[in-house]
Amino acid sequence: MKAFEKIQIDVKDLMDIANYYPQAWKIKGMPRYEITARCVKTGATWICLSKTKDASKTSAFVAMLLQHLKDHGFDLTKITLQMDNGTEFHNLKLDHGKSMVEKVMEYYKVQDSRIPPAAPTFNSDVETFHRLVEDEFYSIERFKDKEDLRRQAYTYTLDFNYLRNNMNKDNKTPYELLLEDYPDANMDVLNYPIVDIGNYFHLYSNLFVEDKYYPDQKTQFFDLNESALFHGWVGSDVSRLHNFLEDL
Repeated sequence: MKAFEKIQIDVKDLMDIANYYPQAWKIKGMPRYEITARCVKTGATWICLSKTKDASKTSAFVAMLLQHLKDHGFDLTKITLQMDNGTEFHNLKLDHGKSMVEKVMEYYKVQDSRIPPAAPTFNSDVETFHRLVEDEFYSIERFKDKEDLRRQAYTYTLDFNYLRNNMNKDNKTPYELLLEDYPDANMDVLNYPIVDIGNYFHLYSNLFVEDKYYPDQKTQFFDLNESALFHGWVGSDVSRLHNFLEDL
């Protein structure tokens, strides 16, 4: 298996974390869920935040992530996405047709893999990240507001993807493992700033819903090369990643 060939995706409920729960009630607009994707080979992780746990949010996240990988030169036909059988990912009744997430995967021509029912250990890589991020981040940090949460989570994922050694993977970082398979890989493929995915749903909705359901929204395909729109940054701010790593 090479880097990014299998990516596990799952949703984490943040409201059962004792340190986070009271902050989420006091601070307006705080998300309840984290949607997480993790590469099995490298351990590289991409996340977003969401107020709800439903198919529209997971499908937008999957579309955003796949477009991100495509824009950085990866062949999506070699990627398999592995998820559980939750309704946020799959339709449980076959007569309902393809789910929103399945339509996104069909559009990008990636492979779909479902774990057996009631078998979370099959998604052990992404579950391991959920345990780590709870113990090391959500159970410890205090947040001024939603934007402060977003910034701190972004810093955590930068450290996790570029600087943190994994003793179960020859004590190498996800970025080092990526370069072993793809020496010319763009460094920014693991640079994935945190967004509230609900704010980006309409940019991808044309992939999985009919326009009649959202008549007031302009459904257009979103070009992730427009990084200033995706991340809410000006273009020069992309260099912050390199400066951050050099400082550390």
